[in-house]
Parts: sequence; structure tokens; C-alpha cells
Amino acid sequence: MDTINIFTLVIAILTLVFAIFCWTYTKLGMSYSYQADVMNWYKRCISVMIKIIHSSSKSDIQQQLLGELSALIDEGRFFFPNIIEITKHGKKVKIFASKPFEGLRCYILDYLVEFYNVYKYGNGVDEAFAADIHRAFTEEVYDFIKPHIAISSLSRKLGHSYKVLKAREHSEKAMKLIQTIKHMYKKP
Repeated sequence: MDTINIFTLVIAILTLVFAIFCWTYTKLGMSYSYQADVMNWYKRCISVMIKIIHSSSKSDIQQQLLGELSALIDEGRFFFPNIIEITKHGKKVKIFASKPFEGLRCYILDYLVEFYNVYKYGNGVDEAFAADIHRAFTEEVYDFIKPHIAISSLSRKLGHSYKVLKAREHSEKAMKLIQTIKHMYKKP
């Protein structure tokens, strides 16, 4: 082989390596962007939920906040689409629904819907119960986002270390609520 062929081969290999590197980081960037969008949506949901908990029952402000929560639930359908069950090659499989109100709602949104229903249609709301729904919703979003994995990954890439904080045990009441809701709405 002459020098030009070797040079061409080296350039082709370097181009391939660079393309794989760019594709990997583009994919990683899209993943972090999606997580950031979900976190922004989550932050707005929690803010509205806390304001509803601390507002006067059936007040105009609470009704306005419930409308905002309803809009956030609909926005959440874009992050967590409904699921439908179809039969494919004789086996039942779950796929994302092609329409927003077709099939079963994603379990993460069920917490918001339950919270909405408690305040919209309930009489004498129990703040502790609402707070438990809030905690359960937070746990499910946390489980979906898995920030501990992202922090570990960034820690390795940046050479930093983060102290692992001592975990606090959940209250028995919160755990019972989480188990109740998980049994009511089976995950797809």
C-alpha cells in the first residue's frame, strides 16, 4: 500500500470514531434534555400541589390552581403517554397509544389525577392524605428520572465526588398509601 491509501484509511477510521463519539454524546444530550423537561414539569406540578394544599377550601384561588393542575396533567401526557394492549403474533404486548385519551393512563399521572379529584370533588380534605399523594408522586418521578444514576455518571465524568446523605425512612402512613396506590394502578 502506498502512503495515500494508508492516509485515506486512517482518515476514514478517525472519521468513523468521531461520528460514533458525536452520536453517543448527542444521544446522551437528548436524554439529559428530556430529563430536564420532565423535571421542569414536575417542579411546576409540585408547586401547584403545595399551593392547593395551603389554599382555602373551594376558594377562587384553589379553583384556579386546580385548573392549572388539570393543564399540567394534560401536559404530562406528552411525557408519559397512555398505554394500550394489543395482540401481536399471538402474544399480548403493551404499546404507547397513538391518541392522548386512548388506553390506560400512565400510573405517574394517576397520582396527579387522584390529587385533583380529592380537592375538586372531596369534602373536607385531609391535608396529611394530600401530602402522602404528593410524596408518592415524587417517589414515582424520582424512580423514573433516577437522579442518583445521573449524579454518579456526572461525578465520574467530572472527577467530583458527592457525599451520600443518610437516607430517612418513610413514615408507615406514606408506605401504606404508596402500596395502596400501586395496587390500584398496576404499572404497565
